[in-house]
Amino acid sequence: MAVMTIQKADVSKELAVLSQVLETTKAELKASQDKIAFLTDENKVILQEKAMIQGQFKQLQGSL
Repeated sequence: MAVMTIQKADVSKELAVLSQVLETTKAELKASQDKIAFLTDENKVILQEKAMIQGQFKQLQGSL
């Protein structure tokens, strides 16, 4: 009985550690997802700016 009590305590400690690791991992995943969303939006803006600059460049080439 004493061995089982010790084993249960060990498992409970390990479960607590793993739960904390899981919560940390979830927080890191959320931060990564937020960063991906930000970079995706930033990329869209950059692509729009690039298209605008390319259009201006073509107009300048045509005027030469």
